[in-house]
Amino acid sequence: MRDVYRKAYLTICATSAACSADGFLLPRVFEWVELQWTWPLEEPALRTGVFYLARYKSSTPRDLINQKIEESVWNSRTWTFQERLLSRRMLHFTSAQIYFECASKFESEDEVLLEKARLNRKSVFCNQIGLGATHIDLYKRWYTLVSHYSARSLTYPSDKLPVLSGIALEMFQLLNDCYLAGLWRNDLIRGLLWELDERIPTPQTYRGPSWSWCSVKSGIAWPYVHDISEHIIKIMHTSTTPVGLGPFGAVSDGEILLSGKTVAVSVTKHQHEGRQIDSHSRLPYRVLSRLEWHLVHRNMDIGVASPSTDYNLAENRAPYFALWVLSGYPGARILHRGLILERTEDSQQHYRRIGTFFLHSNNSWMFSGVVDGTITLI
Repeated sequence: MRDVYRKAYLTICATSAACSADGFLLPRVFEWVELQWTWPLEEPALRTGVFYLARYKSSTPRDLINQKIEESVWNSRTWTFQERLLSRRMLHFTSAQIYFECASKFESEDEVLLEKARLNRKSVFCNQIGLGATHIDLYKRWYTLVSHYSARSLTYPSDKLPVLSGIALEMFQLLNDCYLAGLWRNDLIRGLLWELDERIPTPQTYRGPSWSWCSVKSGIAWPYVHDISEHIIKIMHTSTTPVGLGPFGAVSDGEILLSGKTVAVSVTKHQHEGRQIDSHSRLPYRVLSRLEWHLVHRNMDIGVASPSTDYNLAENRAPYFALWVLSGYPGARILHRGLILERTEDSQQHYRRIGTFFLHSNNSWMFSGVVDGTITLI
């Protein structure tokens, strides 16, 4: 499909369709206003008539675009992600009107409306993927693309990597880097630090190696990591086994052999309550409650943990293992980030990734005197 979208002069998008069987020419839904008119014409039959004016429910043009395109079922599906990203020009058939979208502009039937509603196409869906970008920019753009993609609906779990294969191939041609189950070899240290938007049970079927975002069902995102960061681990060897002919599709397994510092840790749950000003209520604020996981070493709370799933982490269970990955410098602070691991049942040197953590600079003492060891992530 990559070549179909890339080489098409124009892609017609069934944006208002709820499923593939609906087609794209669906009835338009308007709120009509009737205006009676009269005109001093000689023919009596032509002296009266009715104007039908369509009134949009949305208060602003951007709200209408968000409602009809961005929040549509079409835009929530994984299979339409590359359709929108790779197509050079698109016609969106919605229940309100037709929209034209390309890399430089966004137009619709109502020219007056769109004079004030032109969207910035330097967004995540800019189909000029590598225009004027450095390798660092491209890696960051990949993480942004994957974050948006991972939040979309997917019918068959085995499609998670194949659906993204066309975009991965586009990025490969720009980066000339080794593709590893949704991550890139030359930026793998940062790539390993993905986090979940929400914690949900572990998938029952295999989707990918635990160190890849494709192994989970939830939407994911990457924390901010400064470009000038100190890498603590050393990647020694990587491998994946593709399912099928191409390297950009599904995989049956994957390994990362690395050298780094690990220490035994446990995790605990903390329920935090805070106050937030609420402008929509008569109350001055509302109470917010959120659940946090904390990393514990030698009975001391030393950092914040972000589990991959609630199913994987058990409170106060030990040992889990903290792998120090890198140290970043956001502003005046130093943050140490790493992975939370557990050993597999059949090997002392094979580990699964089950989460991430970060420590503030004064808690890096837990790794003092720890000798680098060799481990394998699967």
